[in-house]
Amino acid sequence: MPQVKITDTQGLFQQPGTGVIVESKGLLCTKQEDKSIAVTVGATNGSISLPAGAIIEDVTIVCIDSLTTANANNDDEIEFRMGTNSDGSGQEIIALANIVERNKVIPVGASTSVKNGNLLLAGCAAPAFVAGAPLHSAAARTVFYRYEVTQTALVAAGALRLVLTYSVI
Repeated sequence: MPQVKITDTQGLFQQPGTGVIVESKGLLCTKQEDKSIAVTVGATNGSISLPAGAIIEDVTIVCIDSLTTANANNDDEIEFRMGTNSDGSGQEIIALANIVERNKVIPVGASTSVKNGNLLLAGCAAPAFVAGAPLHSAAARTVFYRYEVTQTALVAAGALRLVLTYSVI
């Protein structure tokens, strides 16, 4: 399947590759990436590439394969952050948030987002943009994010989908 690209100068056209690239101003677009969250303590990193002129409008995390946190320590949780460095740090876009607290089963379809402030489950935190976060960039760039299982391994592994909504201005 060819890649579809939309620009202000060329309109809609096809080129080698896969997926859809939107560089036209004013269109609300999404990019998504699925990540399996391993049972073990540690980090799962991901990245999303954005075109020149993109401004991040929202970040949503959706559970696509149920997961369960442990109940051995107060810090048995899954943390999330987004930024300009490969581990989600650097210039912070979303500050470190405990999106899944200890002793929780996150069902398929549960979601949390910056814009809506909804929680995966009661007692969990919603991701939030940092004041002064670099949401816009005149140049094409990649933003990085990290899920981190802390303290004790998960009782059951699962998977999360990151959906980043942006528009080109």
